[in-house]
Amino acid sequence: MPETPDPPPLPEPRRIPPTVRAFLQTETAGAVVLLAGALIALVWANSPWKDAYESLWSTKLSVGLGDASVS
Repeated sequence: MPETPDPPPLPEPRRIPPTVRAFLQTETAGAVVLLAGALIALVWANSPWKDAYESLWSTKLSVGLGDASVS
C-alpha cells in the first residue's frame, strides 16, 4: 500500500508585535478607540453628509431569537 505524502505546512500566521499587543490590553487603548469614534461622529454630523448620519440614528435595529426579540 503506497504511503500518502504529508500535506504542505500551513503558512505561519501573522503575529501582532508585542508592543502593539501590550498597548491593546490597556485601558488607554479603549479610551483612544472611544475618542476616535466620538471625533469621527462629530465630523460626520457636521459635514455635508449629515443627512446620512441622521438617517443612521433613526434606523430601527432588532435582534431576535424565535419569538423573543429586542429592538
